[in-house]
Amino acid sequence: MKTITLPILFALLLLTASGGFSAVPDKIDGYVYYEGVSVVGSGAARTFYTRALVLKNDGTYTGLFQNTSTPLIPPFTPRTSALVDGTYTYRKIDDQNAELNLSLPINGGAAAKRLLRFTSDLGGFMPAGDLPLPVSSASFSFAPLSSRAPLANCSNRSFVRAGGSVFTGFVAGNGGSGLALVRAIGPTLSAFGVAGSLRHPTLTIVNASTNVVAATNDDWSSESAQAISRTGAIVGAFPLTDNSKDSAVIVSLAAGAYIAQVSSTDTSDSGEALIEVYLLP
Repeated sequence: MKTITLPILFALLLLTASGGFSAVPDKIDGYVYYEGVSVVGSGAARTFYTRALVLKNDGTYTGLFQNTSTPLIPPFTPRTSALVDGTYTYRKIDDQNAELNLSLPINGGAAAKRLLRFTSDLGGFMPAGDLPLPVSSASFSFAPLSSRAPLANCSNRSFVRAGGSVFTGFVAGNGGSGLALVRAIGPTLSAFGVAGSLRHPTLTIVNASTNVVAATNDDWSSESAQAISRTGAIVGAFPLTDNSKDSAVIVSLAAGAYIAQVSSTDTSDSGEALIEVYLLP
């Protein structure tokens, strides 16, 4: 198995303030990710949602995607949907705090206020008072458009035998959490002159240490086509054919080693398949 270490381009930070960073940015054109956490059962915390936005210097934003957690039963696979676009205002309050107001077209233009409390140049946390219930806290990360690192990905093209599967290993490291777009391409390969591609690939991502399934998908366009398309355009991935049987997921990964597995839903199906892993900025 080929293993590739992927640099994490951002980190979700501790929910406690710490000093030693430069002042809050005067403008926030760039990528903003924020993750809400709720407390359930006996007090265990679990992720409620992860949202990704691209805020542009002209005062508009593009909603990439939202992952929403599922019930507390395996395989814990998040549901993914695309977010709406809109306009925003940003106001620096002091050296640690800034206010972000997003217009929400689905609510008739109503504003969604988010207080950003920076604990480093790369992000911080949002006080619970500005967040929807049942969210008890939320961390956010920020990657400026002008200074983000080059985008990174790994890929592996293999032949999948009938009834078999192929694997690619990768490592999410640096002690943080990261978001990745993982794709299993079969039918769309024909657009690049590849004959005999896998007709119906199924994608499964497994934590190599715990064997817990992090995400799975069968038919990218049946669940989150708009979110997958928008995110793919951001990371530079080629577009998938509309309504194809290719598979893709957006997944939040804790630090560790993972295996991306591609098989077919049809045990008589065989052919070429391309596995791709993209880290978001």
